[in-house]
Amino acid sequence: MRAKNLAVLALAVAACTGGSLPGTPIATFLLHFSLAADGGDTCRDADGGQILGGALDDTQVTLTQDSASTYFTLSGRPPKADGVTLDGGHLTVLGFVPQALTVPGCACAIDIVEVFSAELARADAGVADASFVSLTGSLSDSFDASTGTDPKTCGCTVPCAIVYDVSGRTP
Repeated sequence: MRAKNLAVLALAVAACTGGSLPGTPIATFLLHFSLAADGGDTCRDADGGQILGGALDDTQVTLTQDSASTYFTLSGRPPKADGVTLDGGHLTVLGFVPQALTVPGCACAIDIVEVFSAELARADAGVADASFVSLTGSLSDSFDASTGTDPKTCGCTVPCAIVYDVSGRTP
C-alpha cells in the first residue's frame, strides 16, 4: 500500500527512551489522526499515488509540567518541551521533525514543518483544576524539498500540505 501516515514518519524520527517523565503528569490521551476533509491531500508521487495520509489510532501522549516547562511525550519517545505551550486548555506543539526525512515516493530529502494544535476539555468545565479528559484539534504538515534542492528533481508534488483531524481520549 502506497499510503503512508505522516504521523508514523514523524514519530519514527525520535529515538526511543526509557525512564520516568519530567514534571508532574497532567493528562494522558490516546490520539487518533485522520485526514481532514479539506486536508489538502496534495502530496503525490510521480504516478499520482498518495505518498502520505491515512489514519493512526491509539498513539499515546502524556502531558507533564514542571515550574519551567510543559512536556509533550509520545509513547516510547523522549519528552519534548521546546515548542510546547499549554495556555489554559489550548495546547500547541511545534516542530516534531528535527531534520529532513526520506519520504517514500520522493527522490529527495523532504523538510517537514508540523504544527499540532488542540483544545483540551476538562471533566468539569467550570473547575480550573479539573482533570483533562479529551482533546480535539489538528496536525498540519507542510512539505518541501530540503534547502538547496530543486523541487522538480524530487519526483513528487512538493511543496504540498496535509492536515489531519486529531481527537484524543483518556485511556
